[in-house]
Amino acid sequence: MANQDATYDEVVAKLRHRFGNQEQQEKFRIELRTRRRRHGETLQELSQDIENLVALAFPDTTMDTRDILALEAFIEALGEPGLSYKIREKGTSTLQDAVIAAMKLEVLRNSRAHSRDQSRPRQVRMTQAESDERTKKTTAQKPNAMTSRSQSIEDKEAMRKKINQHE
Repeated sequence: MANQDATYDEVVAKLRHRFGNQEQQEKFRIELRTRRRRHGETLQELSQDIENLVALAFPDTTMDTRDILALEAFIEALGEPGLSYKIREKGTSTLQDAVIAAMKLEVLRNSRAHSRDQSRPRQVRMTQAESDERTKKTTAQKPNAMTSRSQSIEDKEAMRKKINQHE
């Protein structure tokens, strides 16, 4: 049976021991430092995961401090130096502002790439008819290996006959 006369500090100590201790906080801090955006992960998913890791890694800090830590971790986790630089350049002060700025920049980048692809002329290597015509020309210009070989054998035979006649 649990001790019902436990003090507040004892309850907090037991809860910390049960749900999170210094080693776990250090583990979450390492995860936070090494966290990078995964392929196909949305910016919202990344920011949510960063917020959770910050809360677990720094449970005793104020909300303002957590937001600053999450902002820095989010920018680093983007994994794209150009995008990170532009978000820093905008001077965002909260994680939410950074997520919105990153989303806008990502949409602009994707639309620019899409419009560049659309405006690029399509290059066709060659049609089937052109390919067939080119094949016919090269075949007509070059005799095949068997024809060349048989002609060289015939040439050698003719040469031998001429040599034998002169002897």
